Amino acid sequence: MVQVIPKASAKKESGIKKILPWFSFLLVFIVIFLYLITNNKFNNTEILLGEVRQEISAGQSQRYKDVEQDILTFKAKIDDIAGLLENRKKLSSFFSFLEVFVHPNVYFTSLELDMNNSQAKLGGISNDFVSLGQQILAFEKDRFIEDAELESVKLEGGEIQFFIQIYLPSDKTDEKDSR
Repeated sequence: MVQVIPKASAKKESGIKKILPWFSFLLVFIVIFLYLITNNKFNNTEILLGEVRQEISAGQSQRYKDVEQDILTFKAKIDDIAGLLENRKKLSSFFSFLEVFVHPNVYFTSLELDMNNSQAKLGGISNDFVSLGQQILAFEKDRFIEDAELESVKLEGGEIQFFIQIYLPSDKTDEKDSR
């Protein structure tokens, strides 16, 4: 007898079952590829961010140095003004003194004041040596001036050009006199 054994029919796999594993591998590959690209971009961005921060800090430090220099300049100017204000009484006395004790034939053309060292240097012009001598004597006899020295004399074009160094009483000598 012929036995009929049913043959197992070859099951046909559907197209989706054939494509699904390959599609899954492709998706995993794409995800890994995108992860690597994103990670690389992230690392590059971190490096650029670090560089930008360094540039910003360098720029800020330069700006801070500029601001600090400006502040130090203003501080020096304020200190100078404070020194002038402290010595303003002495300065005003000096100018008042000059106003009163300048010889009519003597013309002062320059003045250098050093109130820290209590000195003044006057440059001027006179018509004759007698007027210049009288001017120096007037300076030496006044109590406002400790000493007056004729530093240089130059005869030019009928005029006498000169410089007189004046030593003013300092705060230390004022303290000595008051004791």
